[in-house]
Amino acid sequence: MAETAGSLPERSFDVCIVGGGVLGTCLAFWVSELLECKVALVDMESKVAIHASSRNTGVVHRPFYMNPEKKRRFARAANRSFGMWERLAKEYSLPWRRTGIVEVAIEETSLPILRNYLKWAGMNGMREDEMQFLDSSEIRAIEPLVECRGGVISKNDAAVDYRKFTECVFSLAQDNGVKFIGGMRLKEVKLGDGKTPSLRLERNDGQEALQLDCGLLVNTAGGGALQLAHSMGLAREYAELHFRGDYWAVRDPGISSRISHSIYSVPKRSEYPFLDPHLVLREDGRVEIGPNAAMVGGPYVYDGFTGGVTQLLSELVERPMAPKLRLLVDSEFLSLVWEEWRRSISKEAMCDRVREFVPTLGHEMLGAKAAGGVRNSLVSRDGFVHEAVEEWSDHSLHVLNYNSPGATGAPAFSAQLVSTLIEKGYLKNRRRGNGRSPHGSIWSFEDANGLD
Repeated sequence: MAETAGSLPERSFDVCIVGGGVLGTCLAFWVSELLECKVALVDMESKVAIHASSRNTGVVHRPFYMNPEKKRRFARAANRSFGMWERLAKEYSLPWRRTGIVEVAIEETSLPILRNYLKWAGMNGMREDEMQFLDSSEIRAIEPLVECRGGVISKNDAAVDYRKFTECVFSLAQDNGVKFIGGMRLKEVKLGDGKTPSLRLERNDGQEALQLDCGLLVNTAGGGALQLAHSMGLAREYAELHFRGDYWAVRDPGISSRISHSIYSVPKRSEYPFLDPHLVLREDGRVEIGPNAAMVGGPYVYDGFTGGVTQLLSELVERPMAPKLRLLVDSEFLSLVWEEWRRSISKEAMCDRVREFVPTLGHEMLGAKAAGGVRNSLVSRDGFVHEAVEEWSDHSLHVLNYNSPGATGAPAFSAQLVSTLIEKGYLKNRRRGNGRSPHGSIWSFEDANGLD
């Protein structure tokens, strides 16, 4: 239940977490699970997990495709969190469909990349028996509709509904006393004499205001995280670009009934942090194709071409400009932007890409668009940032660029954040009772926190 200005008896908290997505919710859970402190979870929506945490492929990933040098923390967090999500699903009867992923090479030149995946899987903590390299005939034996040069199968990836998972963790956090302040936007952060944050919140309709004081502000606001950091004078060297991923439903049972795995292809432009369109097998049996990566003018532009040309142009010229200039004069990047926009407005264009490895798929087999989400990609002078970024001040932590596979890794990644907050002295509250957490039989903080 969301608190309002009128119903909230307390206005002072030890920790205020801004952003009720899967990361912020998991973080609220760990802080309240381990320590005797007052925690508020703040979000502009009246429920948790409304945006990126529910608008995604719904896959609990195994980290075979993540370069352990570029995305080490994401990969390690994903590996440790996989079993945690599975235990939560069993304990609370949440949908968990073991689908696995088949990733294929359309061209001969992509086969070495797949063989690298086998190495990366082991480096990222996966067991040897979870992955297998298959030639084209072996791929056809398990996925008869697929044409390729070869592929790998990751056997244990699962399809879930991340909104339900986040709501479950949120319920456990509320059991621990976490207060949810929903439907209110953060308008301003002021720092007191001791540099402790004071948050001015305003209800979405502007009819109600609220001020919260806290000892520690943790920013996990997703699409709003960089703006909040900038407002506090932090992360000024970074800019942000927003890319919407659209999906189309496959309505033809001749296709959907014959797909037994989610099917990906090796990205054609691996220098950019996007996956090429693929066939997604959902937890309820639906099959969709997508996503693309259409540049849009903001973090919540779920419909339309760009969110409006004016809004997009405003986004592009917003300071700091320098990190974006390199991309905006890059002909390869601009070509990618155009192709991704085409796939956003044309099911034929999206279908043509997937037909490269599922040739029997026709655009007439596709139904309506499914719910898409927006990736908020951090950009520096060196180009796209591949890992999450943490910005610290005296009484705040800002988590930026927490992207895919962020939902997969949230339990372990948030545990690592809490451990760092304790080590740095940001959280000095006493441990709960006898040192045992109320829900310790579900998740182990020690196991989750061992990311290195």
